[in-house]
Amino acid sequence: SESAPVVRPCISLSTCRLASQSLGLAFSTVGGGDAANQTKGCFGEGGGVYWNDGEVYEEASMDLPPGRSRVHCADGPGGTVVGSLVVVAPCLTAESCEEAAGTRYSFSAVTANGTQTKGCFRKNDAVYWSPGTDDEMSDEDLPGVRRRVYCRED
Repeated sequence: SESAPVVRPCISLSTCRLASQSLGLAFSTVGGGDAANQTKGCFGEGGGVYWNDGEVYEEASMDLPPGRSRVHCADGPGGTVVGSLVVVAPCLTAESCEEAAGTRYSFSAVTANGTQTKGCFRKNDAVYWSPGTDDEMSDEDLPGVRRRVYCRED
């Protein structure tokens, strides 16, 4: 019996381009220092697929701004590459935060009730969870070194 293809983030310019073709989406490279180009690797946004050079850990990261999705690649028949878009959104439950902490960062989420930052976020080498409203838990504007943690949207 055949094993299922391995699906992983596309981490090269060539596989990103092939994935965009399999998805039927326009392909472009981006770069530069402005905030719009801070997403590294192969990602989808607004009906297109984009590549921006970065370190491998950046190119595979699922921590993407709203409206962007990570493009994943799988080996298709005859050496082809099959692309898929993986949509992410802020984690809105303690359970999804805990799962993201374990699968992306290899540690457990710590409950931090009473913090001004709500939802699932990381600070330095830890992930924290604090309940709040959906708007509070989705806010991108976090203080200091805090960064929103994202979950896969199925």
